Amino acid sequence: MPLQFNKLDLRDYLWNVYNVKTLSVRSMVNQQAPSSKGGIRGQTYRPRAEKLMLVELDSPFVWPEAPAESERSAFDYDMWKRTDNEREDQMKLRQNMIAARIPLRTEEAPSAERTALASEAQALLDGRKEWKSSSTRAASAAAETELASPVAGQRDATGGVVVEEDKQADPRR
Repeated sequence: MPLQFNKLDLRDYLWNVYNVKTLSVRSMVNQQAPSSKGGIRGQTYRPRAEKLMLVELDSPFVWPEAPAESERSAFDYDMWKRTDNEREDQMKLRQNMIAARIPLRTEEAPSAERTALASEAQALLDGRKEWKSSSTRAASAAAETELASPVAGQRDATGGVVVEEDKQADPRR
């Protein structure tokens, strides 16, 4: 609970959000024990205080029903789910690091790049796609650009800009 939150704020929050009447509110601020930064000889400091509020309700509180799957998009449920999955993955990774256990490739889900590479390799093996080396592709691309006549101001096959020379300006030619 934020330290700036007071009894009236909590009473209004419970009434406006959950439609619950409160009979009384008790609040207290708990000071944290001093801690030290940097081990035993480090600088000591007192962590931020925590606020605790106890509420006496008019009637027993019942949590509202969770919204249906179709209504959750208004609450960014998809983003929350992705974040939650990422958090779980990070926790598993951290636990593996603490236990000094390296996960096997068979335990991990294949990445998108690995899946695309596997499908391309399968297409080559099935004969649906023809393999060409990178030097063959570069040679065929150069041959195609040589067939087209270069125009002044455009790039040639090597990537340089074609410049039309003025033969009349140089009398030595």
